Amino acid sequence: GDGGCIFAAFKCDKNKTYTFTSSIGFTATSNAVGVVKMHNAGAVLWAKQTLAASSAGELSVNKDGTLLAVAGSDLAGSSYRTGVPGQIARIDTSVGNEGNVMWVDSSGVGSHGVRDVIVTWDPAADVQQVLGFGQIQGSETLTDVNGATTTLRSRGSYEVFIVS
Repeated sequence: GDGGCIFAAFKCDKNKTYTFTSSIGFTATSNAVGVVKMHNAGAVLWAKQTLAASSAGELSVNKDGTLLAVAGSDLAGSSYRTGVPGQIARIDTSVGNEGNVMWVDSSGVGSHGVRDVIVTWDPAADVQQVLGFGQIQGSETLTDVNGATTTLRSRGSYEVFIVS
């Protein structure tokens, strides 16, 4: 696995070029969350624009580096306050698919949005989960990779919710 690697998320501005080495970098095609993967000695392995967002929020990765999730604010401005993380995305880390967005869940959020995202890792479990913590306003519909949905209803307080 990738247990000896480091992942970092950062805010990307549209049309700005991000260069990490002579062969690793990209020019952002939209405002987005960028993700970079480094070996534990600091050598950059890959970097990519991921979730389209106006700001970068939290990042979490499991122990072996196979499950990575990021939070960012919705570009459409559906968040209560500009720049509040209102989206959670799972990012692919498999060879050949590094940095590809696998799925995104978003909704209107309260004034504090998604405060944290955490991934679980249990080598004996068939399912790994993405957990979100934040203030949801009204309802949040979560969609899994198979298209099945679950709707959470809230009183506008802080909740922990399972995204995948």
